[in-house]
Formats: sequence, C-alpha cells, structure tokens
Amino acid sequence: MISDKTITQKKQITRIFFWFIMILLLFFTIGPVIWSLLTSVKTLRDALSMPPVWIFRPTLKNYLQALFKLGFAKAFVNTVIIASGTTVFTIFAGSLCAYASTRYRFLRHIPYLVLLTRLFPPSALIIPYFLIFKQLHLVDTHLGVIISHVSFALPFVVWLMRGFFLSLPVELDEAALIDGCNRLQALYKVILPLSLPGLAATSIYTFIGSWNDFFFALILTRINARTLPVIASGFVTARGIKWGQINAVSILILLPVVAFVLIAEKGMLKGLATGAIK
Repeated sequence: MISDKTITQKKQITRIFFWFIMILLLFFTIGPVIWSLLTSVKTLRDALSMPPVWIFRPTLKNYLQALFKLGFAKAFVNTVIIASGTTVFTIFAGSLCAYASTRYRFLRHIPYLVLLTRLFPPSALIIPYFLIFKQLHLVDTHLGVIISHVSFALPFVVWLMRGFFLSLPVELDEAALIDGCNRLQALYKVILPLSLPGLAATSIYTFIGSWNDFFFALILTRINARTLPVIASGFVTARGIKWGQINAVSILILLPVVAFVLIAEKGMLKGLATGAIK
C-alpha cells in the first residue's frame, strides 16, 4: 500500500518536472527576444565579443541609425498600410465566404477550393505574380503587396471563421430573416457580433503574417512600397552584418505587433463575455 508520504513526494516531483519544462519552453521563446534587445543596445565590439559580454554600457546609437537611415519612417507607414489593408480585405472576403459555405449547401465545397491555393509554395507563385503585377502596373505599390498577402491569408481566415459560424445555430439566421433582415443584414447584425472572438483571433494572425512578410515584399517592391522587413535586410552589407542596427530594427518591428495583439486581445475577451451573456 502506497503511503501518503510517497504520494506527496511523487506530486512534488511531478510539479518540479512540470515547472522545469515550462521554464525551458519560456527560455526558448523569450530568450531570442531578450538577446536581440541586448544586442540592439551594444556597440559592434561588444556584440561580436566571445564570450558574450553581459556587463556593458548601453547605447542608443543603433536605434538612431535604424530610425534615420534607409527610410525607416516611410517603410513603417508602408507596413502599416499593407498589414491593415490585408487584414481588412481578408476578414471581409473570408467572413463572407465562410458564412456562405455554412448556410448554403451548394457552396459547402468553397473552403476546399480556397485551400488549394495553400498547396503551392510562395516561391512557385512569385514569378507569375510579378509578371501579372508588372502588366497591371502594381509592382512597388501597396495594392500589389496587399493582393499577394490576401491570396495566402484567405484560406486560413475562411477555415477559422467557418468553425465559428458552424458553432452558431441556423435558427439565429432564421429569426433575423423573420424580423425583416436579409442575409447580409443577418450576418452583419447577428452572426458577426457573436463571432467577435473569431474575428479578433483571425485579425491578429492575419495582421502579424502580413506585418512580418519578407519574401513577397522583397520581390514586389522597389522603393515606394518597401516594408520594415525589407529595410532590415539593408543592414546586411558586403562589408558585414551590422548586428546592432538590424537588432534595433527587429525590436522596433516587434513593438507595434505587441501593441496590436494587446488591443485585439481586449476585443476578444469582450466578445467572449458578450457571447456568453447573449
């Protein structure tokens, strides 16, 4: 018979092992960000020193060079426009597509057709995109990059919102139609307010994916529509990598994303509470 002391010891060992795994995962998750932050306030000599220097005099020179070189301000505005436009267009089109596939039987296969676009890697589609956009004069424009981002983010939004719409009973639509709403009004006034958690989640992932995109922005932009990830690559020169500046740009790219996630998280919690009350 197992004594209470043995059971207590096993629980303690399990708890210690659990917290060890959590700390290890936290280290691998937060560690690169902390390392990048420390490198961004180091001089080049301290950043390249081996073993790493932990006690040093911080400097803001890297941030000043990152902000006032290579057109950081313009790239920031471009990234905000492209990420916001991608999020708005993708949420709009994806919500309509997902709603139609859950309410009309003859449209139930649309999500599978949309998913086919994710079977092709971006490297296989970038040349056709570039040639088409060149003919349409969309190279180095915000709209061109937004279209490329929407094409890859749309399947994710459709499938995620489809799950939320399927969880809502069809009787809600029928009640709205009886009250005089058409299908679009039922979606806008009844279904979407109850799907705020899904809208918040898809908005977060879509915005982050567009904000961090490097491949499409690198190929489809030149000067006018360059984004922050493309600007960051400018610190990789033939003379070497400017580690301080590139890490400073990385931190500056990270901050707006964190702010957006915190704002959208409040909307997500509000949507959950509203849905529970209704």
